[in-house]
Amino acid sequence: MKRVILFLGFLLMVGVNLGGCQQSIITTKGNSKVVTIKGEIIAPTTDGYVLSTESGLVTITSTKFKLDTYLHKKVTVEGMYSGTLLYVDKLRN
Repeated sequence: MKRVILFLGFLLMVGVNLGGCQQSIITTKGNSKVVTIKGEIIAPTTDGYVLSTESGLVTITSTKFKLDTYLHKKVTVEGMYSGTLLYVDKLRN
């Protein structure tokens, strides 16, 4: 159990450090920057879920979607960052 917690902690730290490094499409809607990112949801974290992209890991969360349903599936997400956490407003798989 300790190894699982350490592994998830490691994923979270890597996601936080690489959160701004992934390749993504950024569009401006109003005063906000909306990002579109493709990847696979690989693990739950305390803040949300880890999205694995070609360029790194991103921590995502959503109030609109039950992300548990998409665990271990490839998805395209669209949303806005608050700090290093991406809040998903649209999701396609």
